[in-house]
Amino acid sequence: MQSSTPQSRKRKVDSISQLEGAGDESEADQKSLAPATTAAEQQNAPSPTAPASKRPRHKADASVDGDETGYNVATADPAAFYHPSSSSSSSRTMSAPGGAPGKVSSLRHSGGLTKAPAKKISVNIRTSDGGKPSGSFETEAWRKIQSAVAAVHTRQSVGFTLEQLYQTAEDFLTFKLAETLYKRLETEIQEHLQKEQSRVLSERVSDEEAFLVALNKTWLVHCDNMTLIRNMLLPLDRKYAVTTTGVRSLWDLGLFYFRQKVASHPEIQRKTLLGLLHQIQAERNGNTVDRNLLKSLIRMYITLGLYSEVFEKPFLDATEIYYTEESKQYITSLDVAKYLIRMEGRLEEESNRINVYLDSSTRKALISTVERVVISNHVDTLVGAGLDQLLDETRHTDLSRMFELLERVDALKNLRGAWNTYIKNRGKGIIIDKSRDKQIVEDLLTFKSRIDEILANSFHKNDDFAYALKEGFEAFMKERTDAMPNLVSSYIHKKLQSGNKITSDMELEQLLDRVINIFRFLPSKDKFETCYTRHLSKRLLFGKSASADSEKLMISKLKTECGAQFTQKIEKMMNDMETSRELNSDFKEQRGDELKADMNVLVLTHGSWPEEPFKPIAGLRLPALLTAQQELFTKFYVGKHSGRKLTFLHHRSTCTVRAMFNPKSRKEITASLAQVSVLMLFNETDSLTFQEIADAIGITDVEEIKRILQSLACLKFKVLNKEPKGKDVATTDTFAWASGFTYKLTKIKLNQLQMKDTAEEEKKIEEETAENRKFAIQAAVVRIMKARKELQHNQLISEVLSQLRFPVKSVAIKKEIETLIERDYLKRKDDDQNLYSYVA
Repeated sequence: MQSSTPQSRKRKVDSISQLEGAGDESEADQKSLAPATTAAEQQNAPSPTAPASKRPRHKADASVDGDETGYNVATADPAAFYHPSSSSSSSRTMSAPGGAPGKVSSLRHSGGLTKAPAKKISVNIRTSDGGKPSGSFETEAWRKIQSAVAAVHTRQSVGFTLEQLYQTAEDFLTFKLAETLYKRLETEIQEHLQKEQSRVLSERVSDEEAFLVALNKTWLVHCDNMTLIRNMLLPLDRKYAVTTTGVRSLWDLGLFYFRQKVASHPEIQRKTLLGLLHQIQAERNGNTVDRNLLKSLIRMYITLGLYSEVFEKPFLDATEIYYTEESKQYITSLDVAKYLIRMEGRLEEESNRINVYLDSSTRKALISTVERVVISNHVDTLVGAGLDQLLDETRHTDLSRMFELLERVDALKNLRGAWNTYIKNRGKGIIIDKSRDKQIVEDLLTFKSRIDEILANSFHKNDDFAYALKEGFEAFMKERTDAMPNLVSSYIHKKLQSGNKITSDMELEQLLDRVINIFRFLPSKDKFETCYTRHLSKRLLFGKSASADSEKLMISKLKTECGAQFTQKIEKMMNDMETSRELNSDFKEQRGDELKADMNVLVLTHGSWPEEPFKPIAGLRLPALLTAQQELFTKFYVGKHSGRKLTFLHHRSTCTVRAMFNPKSRKEITASLAQVSVLMLFNETDSLTFQEIADAIGITDVEEIKRILQSLACLKFKVLNKEPKGKDVATTDTFAWASGFTYKLTKIKLNQLQMKDTAEEEKKIEEETAENRKFAIQAAVVRIMKARKELQHNQLISEVLSQLRFPVKSVAIKKEIETLIERDYLKRKDDDQNLYSYVA
């Protein structure tokens, strides 16, 4: 073996840890530690200053698997588990090899101990001819290391420099005694931890927390000790333990025996687990606990590989028990909103608990356990007992919280079903109250706006919830299938009349958009078309439309929603109005000089307008002035359009006349042509009987005459006096000019009866709708059979139902199929009566 010189010793220290002045000994003292070597040995020994490629390689710290107990340490680097700054107050004053350069005079504690002078030990290594050390080297060198390890374990000053201990460990490796040193060190650690086990078990503590504090201190001191021991014997760790299969690193060795002797002892393990669980429960109850203590001990379990095995499952079981009891208590004592707030807070607490001191691997299991216990187990109660109130009060924050919490436990289907049921029930409650028919559409618009707002703000526009909304509206609309189309059309009729309270085009468009949202759910859109056509006819014929632009806006929305065929008749009606304006302009240019009164004629295309306006009042006899005006226009029109025939619809005509009731009461009266014809009779006389009026105007329908006279003598504007007085008109009544009539406004209108829907008109709407549906069913059957040629009965019924835009029973479709068979559009197969074929 090569004898060491001062210069070679200094180079060796520099090459290992770059320590400067590694002790208080003199250079002569350092020489005395170096064993004598022969020249031959010096030649064979590796040079401390040799290039790195020629030196023995020191493997980096790494994990070691495969010990006989099946224990697997996560990493061999102590820095991954323990940092000296977080250990107990008794920190060490030394630098580990490989650390920053600095002087270390001795290994000692800084807990108030005085610096001990470095021992001067001279080890003379005698070698035999084979180059092995004498027996005295192993004994003396081990005594030196053993005393240092014992000093670390007992928290005493270590009387040797780091360099001396480092070199001693290096010598063990040089003489191939690494295994011997390792086993002796292993025994030393075992014996020490056996004593620690006894000390922990025998330690008298006042409560669980004190026990946890004592155990935590033992753990931190052990980590501190093993860090120092590893640093003292770094060559043994790096060159032997880490590089030898089946041998643990010094750090892992300390972890293994701490786990075996201390942490895994049944009594220590039981008390530790109970202490941790009770501390966590105390924190859940609102008490303040030492989170750093919990974090340190749980990290101990993680480091020792005991976390999942010893702590996690009991912790999750305790969590389930705790929250089961709490949720049962609060679900009955709190309302749904407050319960959800509390449980949302609990979930945030558990998430924070994971971030602070639990292992991140527990997150999924812990959160899912709490969600299952506090939410999943009470879904029916949360949705069934509290949702309706939250929806009625439009509590967006609480509804959003419920949505998000139920989404976490995959229970949105329960909420969606309750949402659908709520819409059906509230919607049905709105439309079945016939006493509120005038207010129904307004109430539906308000309800729909509120539901849309909840869907957007609370349910995040979820597609499934949007579909449930649509399904709910369609369902309750069917409760009054026949009435709702007319009610919606009547509402639009009022809003598009002149004199409505809508002040701007933007407000009108927004309102029409909302109405379309309701129209979308109508099951009988064909009936709506019939009703809307009649209402539009009244607005246009009586000059009550707010504006042509408003009408066109509504038509465009209907066209977008239902297609061009749906609005075909309506658009032709609007075209007739445009054509009539141009026609009247030409008439006044050509024949204006011959007119004795201003006259505007609307020329309507038969087939585009409702049938009812084309059924005039039988026998109406006009005043001479009006008759002359009518003949004048007829000549003009026939001359312009030869071959066409005009039919004047007097019952749909209006007139404006000036009337003087007395010198102080002069009015402009707008009324129907029949009403004006009656009023002009009083230019010749002051009083007339019912029969005299009937004979004069030529109407044979007694009920129609009663309606006309009632509008003049019994409603708001009583321009005629009736004897005897009353709200109803009889054939024996007498009527006189109301010379005492007064009203604050100059212009008055008497045609309200014509604008209102009568029971007769509603009956006609029903009849017209039924007739149109027959044609629609027949057309659908013919289209399908023309394309398919042959089809089974059930399949034909199914395809017809899919094409119709109104509800219909299979019996009605079957009836129309029979009609088409009679008319030779279809025929049955002789061999199969349920099989139809198309007749070309």
